[in-house]
Amino acid sequence: STASILYLPQPPLQEPFTLKWLTQIVAALQSRGESLDLILGHLPQPGNDRERVLRKRLHQWMDQNLLKLFLSDSGSAPTLCLSSQNERDQIALQLQVDEHNRPTEWFKVTTQRGVTTVYDRLHQLKQKARPIPFQELLDQETIVIFPDPADPAWRGLSIDMLRQRLALTPILTGHTLQRVMYRDRYLQAEGARILAALLQGDWFQPNTQVTIHTRQSYEEDRRNDTSRRNAIATAMNKHLGIKPTIEFCLFRDRYHQHMPHQRELLLHRQDQQVYRVLFDRGLDFIHNNQPRGYDIKELTYVVVTKH
Repeated sequence: STASILYLPQPPLQEPFTLKWLTQIVAALQSRGESLDLILGHLPQPGNDRERVLRKRLHQWMDQNLLKLFLSDSGSAPTLCLSSQNERDQIALQLQVDEHNRPTEWFKVTTQRGVTTVYDRLHQLKQKARPIPFQELLDQETIVIFPDPADPAWRGLSIDMLRQRLALTPILTGHTLQRVMYRDRYLQAEGARILAALLQGDWFQPNTQVTIHTRQSYEEDRRNDTSRRNAIATAMNKHLGIKPTIEFCLFRDRYHQHMPHQRELLLHRQDQQVYRVLFDRGLDFIHNNQPRGYDIKELTYVVVTKH
């Protein structure tokens, strides 16, 4: 039976309740052969990228029997009870917040009696809550990929395998790219080389237009340094044989020219279909470890949607 219950009034997106934090809890319980009962005050909606990612992750865990999801707005503070047959692993935590809903301190109990009391209270809340079937979180329009450096399937990949794992192959194969736009404030030459390698193929034509949006740093402005811009252009030209348009937002114009923080790729096909690929950490999570292949450096996520 499930020995751990977590109640969150809000979906886990803000500190200290982030998706990474929740992932660590689920992974820790999985290593002990246990699952988590998660009670949310409201369900994440597919209206924005972060909540789409959370919905996909919850759906994935539910499908793997690592998590059961419930909906109940109890109005109480965030509470976590990790119970176990091993008394040393038992703990119950409740987060206290101030009048502005900002975290202030954790209340903690580790005695068997205290943990049992908290667990019974959460169990009663769960009994009154609405169970959420995993089908309710299904989103056919969105693909979310979770590259994981600990997963052998993400190591030593060829560029074709990497393209496939990132769900780009079905978008590109048998089609022609008309325009490509990539936006990344911090894009480096290595990221540009990886992007160019991913775009390289029969779908890329000599007249395919490529636009890169990035932003000048303070140091680049101070030194009048254009080396990064030139390196990006060189990388694209070497792999794709084209001269990209590089929109380089000057540091001095940063307050007048807004550049979204999201690192995203827009693929405009000749059949008028447009696909959006959101990279949570840009392309920095990919390491070109030749001749071995491409590896993943850090846990991240990639969101693919039809625009």
